[in-house]
Amino acid sequence: MAAGLPVARLAAADGTDSAPPPAPPAEWAGEAPGQVIVLQGDLLLIRGHAVRLLDVAAPTPAQRCDTGHGFAACGATATQALRELIGTGAVQCRIAGLEATPWARPKPVWVGVCQARGADLGGAVVVAGYAVAAPGSAYANDTVTACLARRGIWAWSLESPWTFAARRDGQGVRPVFIGARSKTPCLRAIEAAKAALGELTGH
Repeated sequence: MAAGLPVARLAAADGTDSAPPPAPPAEWAGEAPGQVIVLQGDLLLIRGHAVRLLDVAAPTPAQRCDTGHGFAACGATATQALRELIGTGAVQCRIAGLEATPWARPKPVWVGVCQARGADLGGAVVVAGYAVAAPGSAYANDTVTACLARRGIWAWSLESPWTFAARRDGQGVRPVFIGARSKTPCLRAIEAAKAALGELTGH
């Protein structure tokens, strides 16, 4: 698996490993209407299972971006971008494991590589500029390309989805701002996000 956020079993409140919840099949698809719901730009609900795209972070629904003409609900924009990438096609996912980030929710969130209409959804949403790849992951170069081209959220200013989600859940990390309006060069913003992510994961 590419470098990025860890994927593992969830831990119980006392720090011991909990029994893993019932898992979806390692390879499975959602085809019928209603089987696949886009919850946000990096998160799907497939047959009742929450699945996050591996090594990808999109703005959460609570995030807002400075467009230069006010503030936009960039989380909603990213969510719509993923919906459009999927279209009416079936979604197939290869499950890598459980999300093991510091901001994992009590309800299990699975992590996987998902495809629709022949495209890797994680890579596609990063290339379109509506999500940020984990440093060192297979999509890292696509993040740089989207930033330099000012695609999607990169034309605006926003806090990196990695640090926003962590701070929202009480993690003591420094906010990292990205996007053209932040005046932070692409590589510097990505390196700063990498450093903050390292604080979270111990890498």
